[in-house]
Amino acid sequence: MATVADSSFTVEWLLNCLAEKDEEYKKFREQSEVEKVDAADISGGQGFGSNVYRCELTFKNGQIYTVILKVPRSDKVEEEAQHHDENDIAIAHNVHNRECYFYENFASSIQIPLAKVYATREWHGKEDGCLLMENLSGIAKTAKLQDGFGKEEILTIAGYLAKLQAFFLCHSNEEWKEKQKANMFNTVHASRFFVDILDAYEKNSHVEAVSFLRAVLNNQRALDYAMYDHAKETGLPVAFVHGDLWTHNIMWKVDGDGQMTKEVKAILDWQMIHSGSPTFDLARFLAISVDPEIRRKVEIDTLTHFYNTLVSELKNRGKAVDIKLEQIIEAYRVNFVHQSLHIVGLVDFFPDIKEVLEKRADAALEDVQKFKNELPAEVSKVLGAE
Repeated sequence: MATVADSSFTVEWLLNCLAEKDEEYKKFREQSEVEKVDAADISGGQGFGSNVYRCELTFKNGQIYTVILKVPRSDKVEEEAQHHDENDIAIAHNVHNRECYFYENFASSIQIPLAKVYATREWHGKEDGCLLMENLSGIAKTAKLQDGFGKEEILTIAGYLAKLQAFFLCHSNEEWKEKQKANMFNTVHASRFFVDILDAYEKNSHVEAVSFLRAVLNNQRALDYAMYDHAKETGLPVAFVHGDLWTHNIMWKVDGDGQMTKEVKAILDWQMIHSGSPTFDLARFLAISVDPEIRRKVEIDTLTHFYNTLVSELKNRGKAVDIKLEQIIEAYRVNFVHQSLHIVGLVDFFPDIKEVLEKRADAALEDVQKFKNELPAEVSKVLGAE
């Protein structure tokens, strides 16, 4: 039986999934039969243990329709495992299954822009997992990381994050709070990657901030506090967190000339979902994807917009939650301390735009020191405990 490229998934399976769930495919199918299916791996070797296939369906009337099949592969993991430890392999399985969990249980009901997903399969043992989803190329694109976002785009993202939080705070099923904890990602072991990177910045006028961040990295209590416990202990509700919100995981609609608009088409890659702080995603997005002069100028406006939208959404859903703007601002600063590590860590991954990212990293470390001094003493003490 014919398979999709070199994957374990058959063409018959793919067509059956589309016939069941894809309304666009059904329109094509009403006019003509599928003549052939071609698939090409477009992942370019990126992504531990995964292949991404662009599947092109050619109909007998000459029309062409494409979808994307994302397959984390057991054989590919085994091939690459010599460069990773067992914990990395377990995480590769876990993150795919988290994304399946999100799309299977919640995506169809959330009023935020998402890619259409037609089939999911969890990844267990030797059995490959997958996501079968719409192809957004040609109708949407990601921004360039070096360009940074402006206030309009930032407020748009903040509004969608508030709607995401409101949806889960009002959802009758709260199993995700325990089922999707961040324990696999947020460990001292997983954070070792950042330790050596900080050395260069310690010699570059950021001695105090780097010392503070090293203390966070070496203390499991501080890591848990930054991602989860602080918000909970200060009275904020446990939030559903995307976990990896930055430039490359947001697609924006394009106009007739192929130019990117300011309208979001889809927020992608829900692999790092976890229960945690309501402001985690905002902190990550602003630290990585926004130039510092813009970030600093719009930070409070962004947090205020997020807060007002969240309160309004909760009120519209009939849920009263006692949340204060001051709590949101404090939680953001705690999350920003943690996320500053990630913009620092990204610098060497993008050598062509290193200067831009170094500027964001330097500013983030400056603000770590600023926030450390502005946070309540007991909060800074937990984060910076050796």
